[in-house]
Amino acid sequence: EELRAEKCKAKEDAEDLAQEMAELRYNTTELLEEERKRHAFIEQASLLRIKELEAN
Repeated sequence: EELRAEKCKAKEDAEDLAQEMAELRYNTTELLEEERKRHAFIEQASLLRIKELEAN
C-alpha cells in the first residue's frame, strides 16, 4: 500500500514537472518571438535611416 502511494505521488510529480516544462517552453517561445520582432523593427529603422542618409 505504501509503495502504491509512493508510485502515485511520483506520477503526480512527473505530471507537474511536465506541465511546468510545457509552460516554460511556451514562455521561452514568446520571449524569442518578441526579440525577433524587436530585431526586425531595429533593422527596418536602420535601413530607412541609411536610405535617408544616401538621399542627402
